[in-house]
Amino acid sequence: MYILGIDGGGTKTKFTLVQTDGTIIHELITPTIHYLQVGLEGLHDTLKVGLENVIHDSGISLNEIKGCFVGCPGYGNIVEDMQLIEASIARALADIPHAIGNDTDNALAGSLADDHGICVIAGTGSIGLGIDDNGNRYTSGGWYYTFGGDEGSALHGLRNIICNYLPNKVMAVFHGPNCMNT
Repeated sequence: MYILGIDGGGTKTKFTLVQTDGTIIHELITPTIHYLQVGLEGLHDTLKVGLENVIHDSGISLNEIKGCFVGCPGYGNIVEDMQLIEASIARALADIPHAIGNDTDNALAGSLADDHGICVIAGTGSIGLGIDDNGNRYTSGGWYYTFGGDEGSALHGLRNIICNYLPNKVMAVFHGPNCMNT
């Protein structure tokens, strides 16, 4: 008997197949399942192909997977889209019993193991999460798709390097003005 965990992010998706005792059987990386980036069909297709590859590569059958959790980036942020996301995921996972949450649910479960504390994600996007002693959940950030700006993310860091560090170095070599700041 196996459990499948799917951790979607803004850049990639990780499938992890485990035995019920927690032993990892197989891991697979695929492109993102963020529906705002790949659409609902892209979400469906990536999950379906990923599931097929996990089954093939691990040598198990579909009915041996007894449960699945999908941490889907963007899930729950736009309430009107939730049923569409749920339908795409259900089609991709066929008859596997599953639950769906935001990708931050995976981060909290993996880092805090159902305890209180703080978790900061600085990946494609950035968000801070916390759970207090009473189980209340708090978030800050994670709103790039709505407001822009995502300070603390990989994209923000790379943009700063490109805009602030590299032009100065290139212009120093060619003895010219920094055209990026004009």
